[in-house]
Amino acid sequence: MRITTTKIAVENVVSTQFNSKVITSTQFRRPDYTGKMLKHLSKCKGIEDYLLLISIDGDNQEVLDLCCNFNFCGKKIFLRSTPLGCNQNTSFVLSQGFRLSDYVIHVEDDILLSERALEIFEELYYHKKEDIFSVSLYNRLGYDDIKENDKNLVLTRPGFIPWGFALWRDSFDKIKDRFVYDSDTSRYLSWDLQINNYCIENNLKNLYTKFSRIDNIGALGGVHVPSAQWHAENHRVPFWANMVNDESKSLNIVT
Repeated sequence: MRITTTKIAVENVVSTQFNSKVITSTQFRRPDYTGKMLKHLSKCKGIEDYLLLISIDGDNQEVLDLCCNFNFCGKKIFLRSTPLGCNQNTSFVLSQGFRLSDYVIHVEDDILLSERALEIFEELYYHKKEDIFSVSLYNRLGYDDIKENDKNLVLTRPGFIPWGFALWRDSFDKIKDRFVYDSDTSRYLSWDLQINNYCIENNLKNLYTKFSRIDNIGALGGVHVPSAQWHAENHRVPFWANMVNDESKSLNIVT
């Protein structure tokens, strides 16, 4: 499928040379979530050094205004009047990110980052191993599950988590053709399930923080979320870094 895009804004760009610090983001027709996502992103330490690439899938003036009007970091916005859908939109914006960097952080419209999130993503860049595919700061645990020593613990788990992640270039190269229909079953699979299946089949792991630096607020308007209650019970993080004073301490990385 050929992807056509219209660039509508290039503003306040910090750097466009290779190995810029890059965040990619997919946006749809949920301005309430977009506003909250951008507000949290604006508070991240070091955000001013990043270029944020935003791909808006479908017309929504409120989302467009929110994306055009912030100035806390460099940005480049792509607008698509005829929606491609989440799979192709995600593929497109990640591809744009890897034109500028060999390590890309991806944040959807309903993902909130804590103040330390970018710092931790950056530190974990240096812990790539052959069997580690991605980095995630999302982990759904409650207050009683997190002890003081857990707050800077980094572990590995099988598979892939899509809610706020980072990929290295070689990881993306392995899955960049998987944002499509599953031809074996003729059944549509979302991009994240296809990538998770690939990781499981190839014994690839996700490097993650036990104490979540990310929350998922997408209770409404999501294709795969049947109700707000279901979202609260399955996706919302009961206890995460924005609920406490998340001090900048050395990470304890156990791989």
